[in-house]
Amino acid sequence: MKSKTPNKNCRERKEREANMPTERPIVRLARKNEKQWLYENQHLFQVGYPLAPSGLRKEWPCFVISKNGRILGFHSLEFHETNGENHAWVGHASVASGLEGKGLGSLLVKHANTQLLKKGFAAIHVYANEPTAKKLGKAMVSNN
Repeated sequence: MKSKTPNKNCRERKEREANMPTERPIVRLARKNEKQWLYENQHLFQVGYPLAPSGLRKEWPCFVISKNGRILGFHSLEFHETNGENHAWVGHASVASGLEGKGLGSLLVKHANTQLLKKGFAAIHVYANEPTAKKLGKAMVSNN
């Protein structure tokens, strides 16, 4: 005779897990191994142009948005000096394929803006080559 206890325990565990609060998405500085993972798995994201290893340079911070340990998106910041003036821009920003329209892009753009303002950049210019990114950029500028 088979015991029904394992099935009951499994069912109870699934019910507990279903009722557990899920972690909210957070944006944080990417770890070195996550930068490598992003480069190797860029096909999972809606990157407008190929992500080169130089795009994730050590001196240019890269941030990931994660939830429950899964990377859902990322953005990087790039800094340059031209004619004695410092310039910065978001080098890449993308969310994982299939997660568009869930507010993750807005969260990434707001985070990038906050980081650049903290570093003393007063003007932020947006350049986007993907239709959804253009729409997001226009909405972000219109709402501020």
